[in-house]
Parts: sequence; structure tokens; C-alpha cells
Amino acid sequence: MRRALLLVCVLSLASVVMLCPAAARSPVSEVAGGVICPCPDDCMRVLGDCVCSYSDDYRAEIDSMLNTGLEGPDAKEAFLARYGERFRASPRFEGGGLLLWVLPPVFILAGLVALVGAMGRWRSVSVTGTERRETSTAPRAISQFEEELKSFDA
Repeated sequence: MRRALLLVCVLSLASVVMLCPAAARSPVSEVAGGVICPCPDDCMRVLGDCVCSYSDDYRAEIDSMLNTGLEGPDAKEAFLARYGERFRASPRFEGGGLLLWVLPPVFILAGLVALVGAMGRWRSVSVTGTERRETSTAPRAISQFEEELKSFDA
């Protein structure tokens, strides 16, 4: 009982520790975490984590957008309108972007179904092949095994 209580306490503490940095993120970090750095070097990192020489300027631009009264999602859309949709870190949940969210799980499930089907066919072929071999080679193999066993005993 004490172990279970200790485990619950440790897991609760771990979840609080993991959630605190997310709650402490600044609005600039939240917006910058949703876009790719549009620098001329094409570093292609998320702007919130980018360390290129241009990233501070882009984050300052987001900060000025937020200071003018834009909310986080609106500032992100304004940033993307200025630099291009290709710098969106994750696809939208509409139109062609919706396919990018739906198709990977569909392909994974289709692959799993195909794998299970192939394994079922392999199992049925191997069982059928084993039964054939047992009826035709088993008596010979047993007699050969017994002869070799006698030669070891001698």
C-alpha cells in the first residue's frame, strides 16, 4: 500500500514538474514555437528554438506584433502572411493540411492489417508444410536418430 502511495506521489510530482515549464512560456515563445525560422540561411528550425543570427530579430518582430494588441494566434497568422505559409510548423486542420494529419495513421493501420494478414498466411503455409514433412520423414528421422544414439552409447 505504501509503495502504491509513493508511486502516486512521485508521478504527481513529475507531472507538475513537466507542466510548469509549459505554463511559464511567454506569449512570444508560444507564437515562435508555431513557426519555422524564415532566415536566409534556411536553417529550418522552429523559431522558438532557433539560435541563428536572425532568430532574435524575428522574435522581436513577434513581440512587437503582440505589443500592438494582436493575440497569439493572430500574431502567428500575421507573421505567416508576411513570410509565407511554408514557414508554418504544423499543418492546418483544414483542406490539404487535414490530409497530412489523417493519412499517416491510416497508412500505419493499413500496414498493420497487411502484416497481420501476411503472418496468418505464413503460419498456415508453415503448419501445412510441417504436417507433410512429419508424415513422410518422421519415421526415417527417428530411426536415424536412434542409430546415432546407439553409436554414442557404445
